[in-house]
Amino acid sequence: HSYERSYLLDGHYGKSNTLTASMIVDSGDGREDGDGAYEKPLGFAPHQGAVYVVAGSSSHISGGLLNHPAMYISLNELGSLVLDINGGRLDAKFLSDTGGVQDHFTMKKNPEIVSFQDGVSPTFAYVGARDTRISAVQPDRNYGTSTTLWANGADGNAALLKWENLNIPVGSTVRAATITLNVTNPSKGTYELYALKRNWVESEATWNQYATGYNWQIPGAKGTYDRRTTVVGTIAAASTGPYTITLNATGIAWVQSWVDDPSKNQGLIIDDPTVTDGLAFDSSEALTVSNRPKLTITYAPW
Repeated sequence: HSYERSYLLDGHYGKSNTLTASMIVDSGDGREDGDGAYEKPLGFAPHQGAVYVVAGSSSHISGGLLNHPAMYISLNELGSLVLDINGGRLDAKFLSDTGGVQDHFTMKKNPEIVSFQDGVSPTFAYVGARDTRISAVQPDRNYGTSTTLWANGADGNAALLKWENLNIPVGSTVRAATITLNVTNPSKGTYELYALKRNWVESEATWNQYATGYNWQIPGAKGTYDRRTTVVGTIAAASTGPYTITLNATGIAWVQSWVDDPSKNQGLIIDDPTVTDGLAFDSSEALTVSNRPKLTITYAPW
């Protein structure tokens, strides 16, 4: 009758003399105020480790040598184990018979990170990206097959982007979201991102219409029925190459709404009519798949 708590272990099922260093996934104390919590990925990935606790001293103690090498701590003390579980976090405390905390550890399952990029991720079969640009100079022209997208206030260009078929479990909580673009023509200006409201069609959207036969409230998707008015992110790309946009709290909330109800996913527009230094980047039709627009979402399924 004693209290014993192991390290984070994997594959140790024999006697104490069969324990090897490779079986100890984390040799720390599992404490956030010490070596750090034990961490595991989400889901049911095998061989990520387990903590074994013997809580056998609630009414009697008769511990032996208490020297098993798999144990981080062994105590010959009266007490009880208390578990607090909140989503992907477990906090364990061993309380003595007088109420003192004699041991504690935390185990956390880290949020999942998934990217959506045509021909690349989550798998090479993903083809859910939609993008085009709209131009005041060519108000009835569609650019859905263009390999390059532009935003330029000087000639009324704005870029539309959307990622469909996100396939994130309903009920998940979005913690963060980023968009990575491969810039081919940098700009000294800063462009803003806004959430769109219209169900625009990549192969049909123009400056005047979001789909064939359906006009924007105001050409260029400038109406309050066309787009949200709150900025969800900005891009200030002063050089060529990959540029990552971190969506703000409002942007994260919109991505959350896409997960909760895919019908609300109308994507985003990159635009600023006051910036006259044009910005260009590769579209989802770019021949180099790694240069295509990428949406990365960090989420937890609770």
